[in-house]
Amino acid sequence: MSILKTDYFNKKTYFGRLSAHLRARQDIRLARQVEDKIYNYEIFLTVNYFSDFISDKVYCSKAVIKGGKLYVDANSTASTIWLDKELTGNFRIEYDAHIESSNNNSNNLNCFFLYADTTGTPLRETRALRKSGNYKLYHGYNGYIFTYVPNPKEPSGGRFRLRDCPGFHLIQENNTFESKIGKTYRITIEKLNDRILIYVDGNLMLDKHDDEQNSIHERGLFGFRTWNTELWWDNLRITQL
Repeated sequence: MSILKTDYFNKKTYFGRLSAHLRARQDIRLARQVEDKIYNYEIFLTVNYFSDFISDKVYCSKAVIKGGKLYVDANSTASTIWLDKELTGNFRIEYDAHIESSNNNSNNLNCFFLYADTTGTPLRETRALRKSGNYKLYHGYNGYIFTYVPNPKEPSGGRFRLRDCPGFHLIQENNTFESKIGKTYRITIEKLNDRILIYVDGNLMLDKHDDEQNSIHERGLFGFRTWNTELWWDNLRITQL
């Protein structure tokens, strides 16, 4: 299974196919040179290409490739895994998320996007500052946090929140749908200028124009985040719009 797929279109078709061909030949160095020419690129989820992801290495909750999926057991701690490729402009992020088990029904399916250090320092260079995994350590960076957890008033239901950092400002919330262990959810995040739309299994959960707190975030990393949850992610696709 591939964790990051390319949408080939228009002038990007040639570079996309060339990149896929080079990766099939295990020529990673040349493939990455080609991928610098396009926004969308393809990574097959194998140990060879796992270097495109970086972890904050929280305790023992290390990300591994398991059954062709990005797997993390953070049932007693937390984990943050970044895709070390800067996103800019308008885009769509899509991925599958599946909870295997979760302490206290935490069912924590969170993520960061357009995340960046306020000083401009690459996040890969500041991982040691976040090694404790404390959630508050992430609240001082630039970017958005999407959280998908159970509704505390109705545990079988879902609670969706969008936050704007720095400041951990709650800019939209929706209590609806569901949150279940053992079910695979397809999550989609779209950024269209100042508008952010988030879907789960095709259902629109959040739709917000970011005009309340910080300036609109225009560039940064995407990162998976979880806590008290054993889960896997798969079929991550990022498309420039």
